[in-house]
This record gives sequence, C-alpha cells and structure tokens, in this order.
Amino acid sequence: MTLSTSILMIVAAISAATSTTGRANSVINDCHCSGRSELELVQKQATVPVSPWKTARFTHPVGHTLTIEEPFAWKPESPQRRWIYIVIHHSGTTSGSLEGIHAEHKKRKDQFGQPWLGIGYHFVIGNGQGMKDGEIKPTFRWKEQIHGAHSGSRVHNDNGIGVCLIGNFENQKPTTKQMDSVVTLVRQLSRQYQIPARLVIGHNTVKPTACPGKMFPLQDVRRKSFENLSLGNSAPGTIAF
Repeated sequence: MTLSTSILMIVAAISAATSTTGRANSVINDCHCSGRSELELVQKQATVPVSPWKTARFTHPVGHTLTIEEPFAWKPESPQRRWIYIVIHHSGTTSGSLEGIHAEHKKRKDQFGQPWLGIGYHFVIGNGQGMKDGEIKPTFRWKEQIHGAHSGSRVHNDNGIGVCLIGNFENQKPTTKQMDSVVTLVRQLSRQYQIPARLVIGHNTVKPTACPGKMFPLQDVRRKSFENLSLGNSAPGTIAF
C-alpha cells in the first residue's frame, strides 16, 4: 500500500465519522458554514507538485483506446494543493452570482466571532440569473489554493473543492448548461487531482442539510463525469469508484 493510499484511507475514515455525527438532527437548508476559525486557517499549507497536464484515456465505441493530452483549464495562480474531495452545493436561491455571494459571506462571522474571508466556495456555476447560464467562475479561494468554508466539516473544508451551482434544486433541476458545466468541471478536477467518483459528494453527505437539493442528479453527474475515463492505473473505460 502506498503512502498516498494510506493517507486517503485515513481521511476517508475521518470524513465518514464526521458525516455520521448529528444525523439525528433535523435537515437544514443553510450550507454556508465554515467549521472553524477562518483566520486560524490562513496559514501556509503543505503543497505537493501536481502536473498541469494529465493524460486522459477514452474508449471509442468500436473498441479503440484514444490517449489525449489536454491542458487543465482551471490552473490556479498559487502552487496546487492535493485535493481529496469535490463537494457540490446549490445556492438555495433562484438567482445569484459569485460577486453577490462573496459580498454576503464577507458579512458573516464564524463560531469564534471572526469575520469570513469572503465567499466560501472554490467555484460558482451560473444559471442565467445573475451570471451567464452555465458560466463557471473560480473564486479567490481556488486561485490562491486555500481551504473552503462551505461544508461545516473541518476535514471537507480543508481537503474539499467546494462547487456551488446557482439555483434552488429543492424546487427545480439545474439547467442543461449547468449540468454540462458541472460535468466538465468535475471531470477535469477529478482527473487533475486523482479524485475517485465516490469522493464527489453532495453537501448532504457531510452534514444533515437539504443541499444540493433533492432534484440535483448527483449520480448522473458522477456517471457522466467518469464515463469512459480512467484514473491512475485503472483500465481504460472504467469508472473509479
């Protein structure tokens, strides 16, 4: 067993324990929770070299395997961290934008009374109401490769990429363009950081909340994002669960 595999197993075990705690509580809709002091987390964190290119292997319908090198579209401005999870959220609103969420989050304080740094997510995907439909915008947290403030779990904030889609998916489904965009984003992030499909999760996996909504098709996102894509040493055309 490699060191990276051992670390992943330990973190996964911690996250499983975290997600179980408090399941008896009532479901809540609020998904804007930091988990610990924002200022405490503004420290230099260990980074590991991550290649800006990944080789994607796709299986053609007639059985030919194609090897395609394509650039990682969302290369951050700071040294890349080793991310373990992708945590998907909805905004719980009919409209919104990165800038609007950022302004609202800057008014918030964490459990220690410290102000938030700003928007808690790493990416926002618009629905045509405040942002272009399907538009993907990285936030300062992604550009600077710092922790999130989105899950209510220290493990998932520190190690999880927070992706927020504008919309309330308790009442309606994401738009077609949003679905195309979140699949594209998850596909590239999972390939770049070797994140398996089982660790692409909804916020409600981490804590008792309705987010990302009962009408958000998480299983479809996983299936389409990993379809005919191999990670690491998996055989081509397999899904890494």
